[in-house]
Amino acid sequence: MRNKIPANKLVIGGAQLGISSYGITNKNINLDLNEIKALLTRANKNLIEYVDTARDYGCSEEVLGAVLAQSKSKIKIITKLSSFTGCPKDCNNEVICKLVFESINQSKRLLGRSVDCLMLHRAEHFWAWRGEIWRILISLQNTGFFKSLGVSVQTPEELEQLLSVPEIKLFQIPFNILDWRWDHLIEKIIAEKKKRSLLIHARSSLLQGLLASEDVNLWSKANCSNPIQYIDGLKKIAQETGSSSVVDLCLGYVRSQEWIDGVVVGMETDKQLCKNIRFFSERELTSVQLQKITNSLPKLDNQTLNPVNWKNG
Repeated sequence: MRNKIPANKLVIGGAQLGISSYGITNKNINLDLNEIKALLTRANKNLIEYVDTARDYGCSEEVLGAVLAQSKSKIKIITKLSSFTGCPKDCNNEVICKLVFESINQSKRLLGRSVDCLMLHRAEHFWAWRGEIWRILISLQNTGFFKSLGVSVQTPEELEQLLSVPEIKLFQIPFNILDWRWDHLIEKIIAEKKKRSLLIHARSSLLQGLLASEDVNLWSKANCSNPIQYIDGLKKIAQETGSSSVVDLCLGYVRSQEWIDGVVVGMETDKQLCKNIRFFSERELTSVQLQKITNSLPKLDNQTLNPVNWKNG
C-alpha cells in the first residue's frame, strides 16, 4: 500500500452544486443542503483549501453562500465572472462596465463573503471589448471583494499568451492523463512560478467522467473512434502502478505533476468527498511511473480532448 499524504491538492469543484447533468456521465442532480454542509465541514477538517464555482454554474454560488453562512468553514472561494454569452463584440465600454459590475454584485450577494480569487471565465475576455473587462478588474482589486485575479483557459495557446501577465495569480487549465497539448509549456510554467506567486489548477482530470467510463457509446459521442484501446490501456496502467482504479490513476497522474498546485474535482456529497480524499491521500506517482505512462498510453485527438466538439444526444 502507498503511504498516506495530506489531500492538499484537492479542490472542490462547484459546478455539480448548481448545474443539472454536468458531465457526460452524470444524469441528474439532487442537492441536499445538509449534505453539502457536511461536505464542507469535512473539507475544513481535512485542510482542503479551495472550492471552485462560477457565476454561470446555475445555483452553485447560491448554494455555497447558503451553506457557508451556517458553517464555520474557512475554505477559500474561487469564482468566475459571467461568460457574457450573447454580448456583441462591438459593445461599448459603458455596457461592458455595467455587465461586469452586475456579475460581481450577484456573486457578492449570493456568496455573502469575499473570494480569494476572481477569474475570467473565458481567456478571450482579457482582450475582448478593447480590454475593458480586465481594466475594470484591475481597478477593483483594492475593494475587498476579491484578493487576487485569475483566468480560466481552454487551450495551451491562451495560457502561453497570458503566462507572464503579473496580475494573474491563478490559471485553471483542462488537463488529463491522455492530454499531450501542454507538454511544450511545462518548462515555461515552472520558470514563471519561480519568478512570482502563481498557481496552476487543473480541471477535467477525468474529462467530464469519460476516462472512468467503459461505455463505448459515450466514447463515440466524444469523437473517439477506437475507445477500447484507451479503456483497456488505462485499466492496464492502473494495475501496473498499484492504483486502486482508473479514477485513482487519472487523479494520481494529474496531482503528481510538480507544476500543478490543485486539481478541481466535482462533487456534491460527503461520501464523494471521502472517496476523493482517499485518492488524494495516496502517495504521488514517481517520475519513473509518470514516464512509463507517457510512453505507454496513446494520446487523444483534440476533437475528443475538447468537450465543445462532442456530439449531442
